[in-house]
Amino acid sequence: MRTARPSLVLSLLASISTVTTATSPAFVLPSSSLQSKTCTNQRSTPLYEQNKETNVEIPSFITNKVLQQVYPAMLQHQSLYGNVNIPLGTSEGKKCKTLRRLYAENKLSEEEVELLSGLDFRWSSLEDIYEEADFDELLGRLIE
Repeated sequence: MRTARPSLVLSLLASISTVTTATSPAFVLPSSSLQSKTCTNQRSTPLYEQNKETNVEIPSFITNKVLQQVYPAMLQHQSLYGNVNIPLGTSEGKKCKTLRRLYAENKLSEEEVELLSGLDFRWSSLEDIYEEADFDELLGRLIE
């Protein structure tokens, strides 16, 4: 799916903002309001409460700073949704992605890996499927 460039979208909105019909009055958007708006997919605030507010006791064997930061959010996500795999569109989800990279680089301790595995943490992201999957093989299995 293609995404439009913000400048193109703004110019299109500006060009159609003054269009009128024979039966309705003109609807004009101020050009300053169009240019002051920005679109982002990022949350400005964390999805979950920070560690200080959750009173979650972090196990002493967790030494990785990223895991220390995201662990309370993972537990909160598990209590709400039944899993610890936080979506990537959040700051906590990005930290989970970082944990996956650290795991691949063998930068997590054995205890940290066991803890996350025990929580059924998904070590590969769903986005990795596009790089890892053999679609010809999958198509062949579907056709059979």
